[in-house]
Amino acid sequence: MVAVKRILLEGKTEHEIEELSGEVKLLRRLSHPSIVRYEGAVRTEHFLNIILECVPSPLLSPCALLTLYTC
Repeated sequence: MVAVKRILLEGKTEHEIEELSGEVKLLRRLSHPSIVRYEGAVRTEHFLNIILECVPSPLLSPCALLTLYTC
């Protein structure tokens, strides 16, 4: 199971989009047991989707996780 962080690109400046790309580059390089693992990224016309390892939490139901990462 994975979590998807969806970021709306509409209304963002080119500089802001470059900063988001920098976040993706950083996530690619990070590897530590205490950090959620980066699985990939997909950019569409309107969204940057960052795919991350899904870490289950006893505080969130699976539906809450879907809502959290798909808004």
